[in-house]
Amino acid sequence: MTEPTSTAPSRPDVTEMTAVHRVFRNAFAAAPRFVGSVADGDTERAQLVGGFFGDVIEFLRVHHESEDALLFVDVVDDDVRAAQAAAHVDDVATAADQAAAGRDQASMAMA
Repeated sequence: MTEPTSTAPSRPDVTEMTAVHRVFRNAFAAAPRFVGSVADGDTERAQLVGGFFGDVIEFLRVHHESEDALLFVDVVDDDVRAAQAAAHVDDVATAADQAAAGRDQASMAMA
């Protein structure tokens, strides 16, 4: 006996996405406290805090690039398919218009 197969496209597992988003929200919410904790002239601490938030921002950039590639490729593909379908419908409509115009011209010539 064979197992039934699904024709539905597979979807990415996004169950842990909220955990990653929580990391970003928590890091940026803590920014005023961390930046404010740097004493005037404490360049070592300033570099540490600045480096940390630089890493968070880079992580956010990479995360969003990955999210776009993983989640939104189907949206783009759907847009391309919709545009191709619309172009096909337009081609059919144009052909129908041309056929009707040819029919009208033929009718007028016969009259």
